[in-house]
Amino acid sequence: MVRWGPNDEKDRRILKVSPWKSLQNLGTIEPRSGVYVFTDSLYNVKYIGKAGHGKMLQEINQAMEIGKDTGAEHVKALFTTSETNAESLQRRLVSKYKPSNNN
Repeated sequence: MVRWGPNDEKDRRILKVSPWKSLQNLGTIEPRSGVYVFTDSLYNVKYIGKAGHGKMLQEINQAMEIGKDTGAEHVKALFTTSETNAESLQRRLVSKYKPSNNN
């Protein structure tokens, strides 16, 4: 397992980053395209998903419904400029972190 690195939040494809949120209390998450990251209590990356325009919260909830949140406690959203940028960012982050729940 690899701990989340804040330097990954400085990627040029990212417009805005949400604070870490508890999976038990997501509250509101902006409806934008981007990537979301599930981590455990020590911020070890468990899953990295992507969301199309306007679907961030919907995609997070769907991932939780199919068990992609196994072992996770937190989520962070990385909002991107486009769905294409979300896809390429997700590929890079999955390659770097190799999250157990992305298998």
